[in-house]
Amino acid sequence: MGLVKGIMDVACPMNTASFFRYWGKAKPGSDPPFHPLAFHSLDVAAVGRAYLLGHSRLLSFFSQALGVADRVMLDWLVFCLALHDLGKFAVTFQGQRNDLLQQLQRRSCRRPYTTRHDTLGAKLWLKLMESSPQVLGLNRDAARYRSRLQPWIEAVTGHHGQPPGAMPGSLLAHFDSVDIKAASEFADDARSLLLPDQSLRQMLALDPEHHAEQSRRMSWWFAGVAVLADWMGSNACFYKYRVQPQALPQYWEQAQEIAEQALAAAGVLPQSPAVGQTLQSLFTAVRIPSLTPLQRWAETAQLPEGPQLYLLEDVTGAGKTEAALTLAYRLMAAGSGRADGIFVALPTMATANAMFDRVVEMANRMFAPGSAPSCVLAHGQRHLSQSFLKLVMPANHAEGDAQQKDETASARCAAWLADHNKKALLASVGVGTVDQALLAVLHARHQSLRLLGLFGKVLIVDEVHACDAYMLELLERLLQFHAATGGHAILLSATLTRGMKQKLAAAFATGADWPTPELVSSAYPLATRIHRGFNAAVDEQHVETRDTVCRSVRVEYSSDRDVILDRIRSELRAGRCVCWVRNTVADAVEAWERFSPELPEGHCALFHARFAMGDRLEIEQRVRDAFGPNSNENSRRGRMVIATQVVEQSLDVDFDVLVSDLAPIDRLIQRAGRMKRHVRDAHGNPASGSDQRGEAVLYLFGPEWTDTPEANWFRSVSPGAAAVYPHHGQIWLTTKFIRRGGFAMPEDARILIEGVFGEDAEVSPGLQRNAERVEGENWARTNFAAAEALSFNAGYSRSGMDWHPDDETPTVGALDEWQTPASTRAGDATTTVRLAKWDGECIVPWCGDGEDAWDLSSLRVVKRLIAETGTDARKTAVANALAGLPDEGKWSVLLVLRPQDGGGWLGEASDAQGRRRAWCYDKVRGLRERVSSAGSGGKVVP
Repeated sequence: MGLVKGIMDVACPMNTASFFRYWGKAKPGSDPPFHPLAFHSLDVAAVGRAYLLGHSRLLSFFSQALGVADRVMLDWLVFCLALHDLGKFAVTFQGQRNDLLQQLQRRSCRRPYTTRHDTLGAKLWLKLMESSPQVLGLNRDAARYRSRLQPWIEAVTGHHGQPPGAMPGSLLAHFDSVDIKAASEFADDARSLLLPDQSLRQMLALDPEHHAEQSRRMSWWFAGVAVLADWMGSNACFYKYRVQPQALPQYWEQAQEIAEQALAAAGVLPQSPAVGQTLQSLFTAVRIPSLTPLQRWAETAQLPEGPQLYLLEDVTGAGKTEAALTLAYRLMAAGSGRADGIFVALPTMATANAMFDRVVEMANRMFAPGSAPSCVLAHGQRHLSQSFLKLVMPANHAEGDAQQKDETASARCAAWLADHNKKALLASVGVGTVDQALLAVLHARHQSLRLLGLFGKVLIVDEVHACDAYMLELLERLLQFHAATGGHAILLSATLTRGMKQKLAAAFATGADWPTPELVSSAYPLATRIHRGFNAAVDEQHVETRDTVCRSVRVEYSSDRDVILDRIRSELRAGRCVCWVRNTVADAVEAWERFSPELPEGHCALFHARFAMGDRLEIEQRVRDAFGPNSNENSRRGRMVIATQVVEQSLDVDFDVLVSDLAPIDRLIQRAGRMKRHVRDAHGNPASGSDQRGEAVLYLFGPEWTDTPEANWFRSVSPGAAAVYPHHGQIWLTTKFIRRGGFAMPEDARILIEGVFGEDAEVSPGLQRNAERVEGENWARTNFAAAEALSFNAGYSRSGMDWHPDDETPTVGALDEWQTPASTRAGDATTTVRLAKWDGECIVPWCGDGEDAWDLSSLRVVKRLIAETGTDARKTAVANALAGLPDEGKWSVLLVLRPQDGGGWLGEASDAQGRRRAWCYDKVRGLRERVSSAGSGGKVVP
């Protein structure tokens, strides 16, 4: 202790500025043991400055909104960042390390640390503005600046991922007078160093009302800059602890040099696009002998100035993905800072792998030689090209200081970046789930970082038709925010109702501050563009569909399960490959258990979303190898896949025969698109010309048809599916339209979609009560989403709202496979479950020991079923495993599995009611609950 004290006396002699006696970062066992608050503050400001200089589009966005020069805007923002941790001057914060407080200031603190330093910092800013305005360069009439400066204050002090909260009581309950004096001195010195008087005068000379309004709007993105800068400025890999006092100007020069190095390694700055690429040169590994009409339009359409929204509707197999990515590249390469990167938002994680292969193929050629783009996939980077930066920001190790009640920046960074689905938002090119993008406009922690990640990127949303009422409202709000930044969005779907398209277009126009456009075309396929340039705000261009994807699908409908089973067996005996799409995991597992014993080993695959990510990727790869574009007779003959909804979206597979449970018409169209998708000969080998496998027939299993259905018409046959698809009137209308023969695409697309989902669709009287209930619930969900979503004009502020941890926010996905007859509505909260096993010495991830082992060992489960890690005899091992998780188990559940004598694995966890539940897992069936029953050891329930 004496030696440490002596070092500190040398480091902080009594004649140095008082603010050097406050620690900003501390880690037990480190040498030196702390990093001064003043230095950490400049570290963060330096990172923010380097980031803004490297992201000229973002800096111009701020400066143009306020009407000042980029230099003036930069000076102001950097000064704000230097005061991001002003609340750490509180003696209650410093007292978390009384050992350091005693040695640095010769005092101790017994007052509890009850208010977080972000809130303390915001309140101290306002206190200084009132009592010592000269410190901030303001005159005595400082109160009139409050509405103009408070948005920036709340954004920068809210660097923990949420705005500062309300503070009960007086500042003096947390600060001693010496603390306020030290903070005031630091603010004064920081202003002298970072904010020239001329820049401050220009900021304060702005029109007060305009200044306040634009400050609120800009605060959403500046809050994200503050989070990012704090994370990188807290990274000891770059900013190593030092205690020797140094004049702030000299330290500032060093901090800026380090910031440039840190940003170069982070992969978060925009990169220069390549020039002169075409669709075929971007996708050299994909067989594209000739462009589809939609792809040709995407490659040749004139690009206006300003933000643009594209709605691309075409049949399955028409090359929408390649068209969208080509269009996104063209927006990037068009110049004028139109776009800097791409984020592809998918409906589920299950479809991410197939999409990522396509994205990586072209992303490698999208950027100029010598640039260093980053590329991140939602579920890890096992197959990522070495030409990309593999990490968006280097690993930031937690400080490991249990005495600090605040979650440190390094701990927050490590946990957030360990989730590839989140990290994908920050990459030059990212592929993730749509919920990660939608969380950007919810009162969810770190939403500002998500907004920042999307800034300047072309947002591509796939399978938009899959949005439920809740998701649609959030997507509209996201489009509003994105358009307000001048951003571009491309929405893809096989089919959209006119009402849905109109809502999406109106939302984008609102954000761009345009009149609401009117969409009128009923043509199909259709490329729609909403923009400001040229002669009209809306371009609706009918495009043709290539002959190979135009199809007539005959539907054979049966309510007799045995008829369906016999048909499947007959097709398999004939050497054809079959896919049966089931509406629930329980039904899929039941079908697999029926057919698997009848077929040779490996000839019947089960594919659903209740697998650990690593296992699901392996299954998906086997399915793609066996039935993808390059598959042949040897891999296809007599094989079967039993799948849930995961097979119907963004997966390029082709089956000879498609069987499906009854579902809404848009889902059936998607499912039928997985049948005879590629041109093949009669044996299933790739061919040219026309397909030789005969007529496309969709075998559909559902309840017995009746013109006058009763209320339980659908539920009586499939209670699980009735929960997944609750609007039974739409199910009945689907059956009514297609049971008598089938459908032709693209001719029938609009008729089918409007006939089932349109405003004029007429439901049978027996199902009217169900329809009214579901429509009422959808209305409630829409209003709930509107209330939960952020208000663009309100700015980054608590506004009396609760801000949820981002892993505990109500689910933004639609009803999914976890639904059961007695289960939940859309909006059930989910949690990450990490599967683990005992290896004889310790608890290890289910999927290996690599960099992404825990990520690949994870799956999402509704929190109602699994909420907390269960008790285990190996308590010490469990504790050690939790400590080793990326989030230390704070936002995930560890399910420790042990092998069973009869095969498979078993583990326990607690549900939301605190009840213990047993769960079975294996690589073939996935995760299922084991329910105890009298006189047995328990039965497994999918």
